[in-house]
Amino acid sequence: MSYLRKIKLNMRSSTETELVVVDAYMTEMLWSLYFIQGQGCGVEFVELHQDNVSTQLLEVNGRFSSSKKMKHINVKFFFIKDKVNLGEIKVKDCPTEVMWADILTKPL
Repeated sequence: MSYLRKIKLNMRSSTETELVVVDAYMTEMLWSLYFIQGQGCGVEFVELHQDNVSTQLLEVNGRFSSSKKMKHINVKFFFIKDKVNLGEIKVKDCPTEVMWADILTKPL
């Protein structure tokens, strides 16, 4: 899935921005997983493709990967860590060069 949604929050870094955006789309990702599982398909997890390594670490490790500059991030944005620990979401590294969703936002 790929969406365009305006989020009215001020962020301090691209890492924080990507973490907040992932949190905003968690409901759609989990709904899709549960719907497909409810249809009887053997899907165990949803893949989240992420190009920001710092964001990947925050999503997988939560606060343990945050530095002094990231301590201000609200705990609610670490909901993804719980779902990663349960195995419902897998964070996959995807370089910027192969992310087709970034074609309008980043010069190639």
